Amino acid sequence: MIQKNNKSNNIISSIFLGLAIIGFLILSLKYGGRSVYKSNSNDISSIYPLLAGVSLILPYLFYVLLYKRKLKHIGKIKKIRNENEFEIFILNKSKKTVMINHNTELEDNQGSVFKIKKNELLIFNNGIIFKIDKNNDIDIEDFKNQIIGLGDEYLKKYNVPNYVNWAFIIAKPNKGDITS
Repeated sequence: MIQKNNKSNNIISSIFLGLAIIGFLILSLKYGGRSVYKSNSNDISSIYPLLAGVSLILPYLFYVLLYKRKLKHIGKIKKIRNENEFEIFILNKSKKTVMINHNTELEDNQGSVFKIKKNELLIFNNGIIFKIDKNNDIDIEDFKNQIIGLGDEYLKKYNVPNYVNWAFIIAKPNKGDITS
């Protein structure tokens, strides 16, 4: 999808650039230096080439200005989001429904992505707590040894989205691989 969008942006940019070059050619032929096409008449028809040239140049200028502004805006949003917010994939395999932060339920065999900010807690009703520290590392409190960290092959097996920072499974008590 990104490549297709990038291709269409390149095609649009090339079209606008081509039209702008034609506009500059029209203006230079009509109003620049000594030209065969230069007319000395002062009638209203002499303004048409000026309008045509400017109307071909302006869309390219607007495109360049707006596109650069959009890229800067998108970059700022991504930078702010990446610095302050992290995403954690959690799959419940504990055979029990788990409540998260007193407002979200995670049924058995259900996975979900949770967004968490620095120094914010993700509290489960079974005693598990996730927290992001100042160094952007995840701290996990798991006194019942229920958390299993997911690695490469398991990320694909459990259909974990590519954009998450961490992925875990909530297992039955004493079946986890992370100790607190």
